Amino acid sequence: MQRIAGRKGHSAILTLVSYRSADADRVINELRTALMSCKGYSAGPTKATYEDVEATSDPSQGDGGVAFRLKLVMQPGEDGLKVSISVTVIRHGSTLAIYKVAADTPETTASIPADLVNAQSKVLDAAVHTTA
Repeated sequence: MQRIAGRKGHSAILTLVSYRSADADRVINELRTALMSCKGYSAGPTKATYEDVEATSDPSQGDGGVAFRLKLVMQPGEDGLKVSISVTVIRHGSTLAIYKVAADTPETTASIPADLVNAQSKVLDAAVHTTA
């Protein structure tokens, strides 16, 4: 499931992905490990290039998670155009909530709205930790 929300200066994409519980935990751990050494990569059908990957503070919500920033290279070169992207991945049981925000301008640092993460985490935690 994917939702897009907008706010002046940023637009956020929230993606929910379901796994088996052990696999969701493994994905978080593998991502955390990759962030220790990853500085950039290319991905997707257009081979989009991402640089300046850096881990940020882990989120406090959910059952664990990771957060990082990176830059999408729009124009290569020393003075090329790069857009800031912020990503937070939070595990809620066997579901991963992936928040991704791209800045509207190259001069702006992308920031995921805390109220979005808190509200969505509250709903996901309630669903995961409800007893029948």
